[in-house]
Amino acid sequence: MDFLSNSLSGSIPPSICLLPYLESLHLSNNNLSGGLPLSLKGCRSLVTLDLGQNGFSGVIPTWIGESLLSLKILRLRSNKLVGNIPPNLSTLNALQILDLANNNLSGTISSGFGNFTAMKVLRKTYGPILSYYKHYENLQVTIKGTDIEYAIFLSLVIAMDLSDNNLSGRVPTGNQLQTFTDPSIYAGNPSLCGFPLTQKCKDAETNEGPNAPEGDEQNDNAMNEDGSEMKWLYMSMGLGFVVGLWAIFGPLLFNRKWREAYFQLIDHVYDMVYVALAVIFTRFKEHIIAA
Repeated sequence: MDFLSNSLSGSIPPSICLLPYLESLHLSNNNLSGGLPLSLKGCRSLVTLDLGQNGFSGVIPTWIGESLLSLKILRLRSNKLVGNIPPNLSTLNALQILDLANNNLSGTISSGFGNFTAMKVLRKTYGPILSYYKHYENLQVTIKGTDIEYAIFLSLVIAMDLSDNNLSGRVPTGNQLQTFTDPSIYAGNPSLCGFPLTQKCKDAETNEGPNAPEGDEQNDNAMNEDGSEMKWLYMSMGLGFVVGLWAIFGPLLFNRKWREAYFQLIDHVYDMVYVALAVIFTRFKEHIIAA
């Protein structure tokens, strides 16, 4: 159901979830207002919920993370939503695009927020994001401050945008938040601090000591560990190449009988290929002359 970019006003009608197989609901860029209606709780088949660029107010209800378990896309940007980000949004295991930018959200980001399973799965195939929809879903996604329209490759997109709100405290690390290193997804929150933002937290010295590595130091440690692992990987690859090379050519170099047998095999294979190609060429030439 796509009603984006119209002049709709008022609230979302409660009857909308009487459609039992509704998977996609686009109501963005309208003049809708009021709180997010409880009736949406009944739309349990929703995969895409796009309510961005309206005048919705109130808090983000916790029932989104409890009832809409099929959600892959949740877009609530550019509204008038207030309060905390519900930590239980992390229970949406299929969620791959979360856009809460440009609201009035406040408070800290829960340390348990960000354990989104779908955002860490490497996608090797693409196709329609909706199971009952024969055409591709269209969605405008903000990536590094730029609006990009996706359709065919939407199922491959993984994006998060917690920017232009009133959030405060330390940006939590770990889980899938560790992979979002673009600071623009947290921009416009003056009281946020810690990696990947340039603003350091005031308690950095006490919380980032050797016994409790967090924030930037924890990320530095992770990067150092990753660097060490890569060095060992390259060393192992080099050693394996040398061992494999000598395992093949070593016996040929020091054993005359093996060396002679090897080159005789090469000559034999060459003769077989040459004869086969000559026969094929001759038959092809005869076929052309006969024609």
